[in-house]
Amino acid sequence: MTRQPSVLFTVHALARRRGTELYTRDIAMEFRRRSWPVAVYSPTLGEVAGELVTAGVNVTDDLRSLREPPDIIHAQHHGPTLDALDAFPHTPAIMMCHGFRPWEEEPVLHPRVVAHLAVCDAARQRLAESGIPAADTTLVPNFVALDRFPRRDPLPPQPRRAMVFSNYAAPGSTYASSVQSACEQRSIAVELLGEGSGTVTPDPATLLGAADVVFAQGRSALEALACGAAVVVASSRGLGPMVTSANLASLRGRNFGLHALEAPMDADQVARRLDAYDQSDATLVTDQVRSNADVGAVATTLEAIYRRAMTGTRNGSPPLDQEALDHARQYQLAPRTRPTYQELAEGWHQRGPAAQSPSARP
Repeated sequence: MTRQPSVLFTVHALARRRGTELYTRDIAMEFRRRSWPVAVYSPTLGEVAGELVTAGVNVTDDLRSLREPPDIIHAQHHGPTLDALDAFPHTPAIMMCHGFRPWEEEPVLHPRVVAHLAVCDAARQRLAESGIPAADTTLVPNFVALDRFPRRDPLPPQPRRAMVFSNYAAPGSTYASSVQSACEQRSIAVELLGEGSGTVTPDPATLLGAADVVFAQGRSALEALACGAAVVVASSRGLGPMVTSANLASLRGRNFGLHALEAPMDADQVARRLDAYDQSDATLVTDQVRSNADVGAVATTLEAIYRRAMTGTRNGSPPLDQEALDHARQYQLAPRTRPTYQELAEGWHQRGPAAQSPSARP
């Protein structure tokens, strides 16, 4: 049997149950199921790292512990990407951008990063503003591990239970209070799920399956849709629309995130979304999500991208020549002189998102 290539995932942390951490967990597990040798590197380990280890995935906070260099680096986040490029000077990489604002998402420009991926239009915009050619950018939307999020029983004609699925909706916050006020007027019970309310759980699907309407953003919104709930895009920053079969494609392109917010978070705005509840249309939305947003479909797309990257091609252009490889080796800085992860963060905040550390440019 032919050995599958090996892949190294990088991520800034594997401690708290948040978007990129859970994205990394699910995609790494999927590639392990496909018999790829998988390793995950993060400077900060914790609960999510433990889940990966339990599933048989090699997790490390020290790249020197890896006995063999990977065939491809799936790079995420600025600091860990630099670490991996330093440690494996002959390995090509692709880099995934998950967000428009966080400093960690600032792309690394480097000859061995042969493709940049974005989970949404906002992330792709960030890459463009960093000078990355459109030809080197691929949109790979977010996904759901459907085996973790089974479909609920049919929705009722009118919602009876709502959930705020967010790490930022603390009791008494504008977010939580606005949803609770609007729901109380309609005799809809409300639960909070997430760090802000002290209700984090490793298995949110069980609770999501009992909610008729879920207020969420990003992957949380996609997971709630997969479970069969009607979903309102919402965050502590504002309110988006009720997800419908008509706007699903557009909202997924925006990753149900910041650029999907269209109104301030207040009870009147929440009430308008609740009044848009449509049992039949919500069922159609779930049908669509479960047909095309599974982790397996995204893994198949990534596998093709990895294999192109491993040939040294840049979206079909000739392989990187020896001069480019030499440039890559010369570019690497000794670990003792390269800025630390914390220094990168502090420097980025001082200069603003348009700037990068000198070590991030070829």
